[in-house]
Amino acid sequence: MRSRFCDLFFVCIFGVALNGASQPNVIICMTDDQGWGDVGYAGHDQAYTPHLDAMAKSGIRFERFYANAPMCSPTRAGTLTGRNNLRYNIGGPIATGRGHLRAAEITLAEALRPEGYVTGHFGKWHLGDVLDEGGQEHLMHPGLAGFDVWFSTQNVLPTVNPYQGKFGKSQHYYRNGVYVPESDGITGDDSRIVMNEVLDFVRKQVRNERPFFAFVCFHAMHNPLVLVPEFRKHYPDITDKKQLGYYTNLTAIDEAMGRLRTELSDLGVSDKTMLWFCSDNGPLIKSEESVGSKGPFRGAKGQLYEGGIRVPGLLEWPSVIRQPRVEKRMVVTTDLFPTVLDIVGVDLPDRPYDGESLRPLIEGKSFQRTKPVGFAAKGWRAWQDGRYKLLKHKGHDAPWELYHIETDPYETVDLAAQKPEILTLMVKQLTEWVASCERSAKNGPIKNP
Repeated sequence: MRSRFCDLFFVCIFGVALNGASQPNVIICMTDDQGWGDVGYAGHDQAYTPHLDAMAKSGIRFERFYANAPMCSPTRAGTLTGRNNLRYNIGGPIATGRGHLRAAEITLAEALRPEGYVTGHFGKWHLGDVLDEGGQEHLMHPGLAGFDVWFSTQNVLPTVNPYQGKFGKSQHYYRNGVYVPESDGITGDDSRIVMNEVLDFVRKQVRNERPFFAFVCFHAMHNPLVLVPEFRKHYPDITDKKQLGYYTNLTAIDEAMGRLRTELSDLGVSDKTMLWFCSDNGPLIKSEESVGSKGPFRGAKGQLYEGGIRVPGLLEWPSVIRQPRVEKRMVVTTDLFPTVLDIVGVDLPDRPYDGESLRPLIEGKSFQRTKPVGFAAKGWRAWQDGRYKLLKHKGHDAPWELYHIETDPYETVDLAAQKPEILTLMVKQLTEWVASCERSAKNGPIKNP
């Protein structure tokens, strides 16, 4: 891996010259189980998310932003590597002692460190065991994946007073490998706890004049959700306990994002910071009483229908995105790795990638994906070329489904019988892609649940 260029460069973006953007700060904020519709700007009639709404109005709001999988661990791995989870056998959530992101994968943190970046992970990790007790086959904490600083949990925790739940010490917070006791500020709103650490990290790097990459992973909106009392005031007409728990946590995330945006502005670095916001998959919907919103889309967490993988997606970068817009072209979490490296000026490490650089799209130039996008998790398979979407449920006997996703985004009309030529072509393409992923996975495959 080597730098293509280090000098300042100039590009014209919406008529504005961009100077010296080769080392922007990069922050990727990812929520857990937040659906496409779980934000005010998407038309939700209850969610109080003024800071995310403001972010949507000032940057790029992606209408077709996809998690690369409908579950947490696969998406987190794909975001950090630019490669679909099928390439390294992460097919679903990683249980303790059952799997990890293999060391042979190159993360975004590892790719940016040689360029002078300080890297930090904050919040939920879920890509391997965090507690180092010696001899674990699946030890893979953020420090082993390229992060200089980490304040992380192995998996989920309660969203208020996180140590008060049923989860033991191995699931609690660790700061650079050292256990963080409850007395060290681990009380109250967990989204605030995570953001406190992020802001400390950002301030330090700004003081030291170092570019930085932060991967911020909130525990909300994953269960167990606990009502956040300070945000109860925004929902005076709601009495249902489950709804209050859900909505107050949405607002807690929003408040944390507001603090981050304000701090970047106060420090004078918002113009040189790429600030991404997204979710790792769609909402968990088990019954009609479920609170999460997938918007108008079909399916939910764990499924490859749109509701399981189409999620909120925002990008704010004031010096570059001078004219806010709603972007309707397809974007996937695996795109973030090649996008950031392209902008920084770093060659992609030599291996197959599933993401593509979004730099032309961000710069307002012509952009078309060069290849369709594959999705895979827990036996489900999907193949999407921007217009059509091929889909198959888990199980060998499940029939293929085909949807014209541009005109039928809610997946109501199965065209498999009406479009046999398109179906045959897409099945062939998907089969070839799966074979490519399986070849990648043979380099040290890890057994996962």
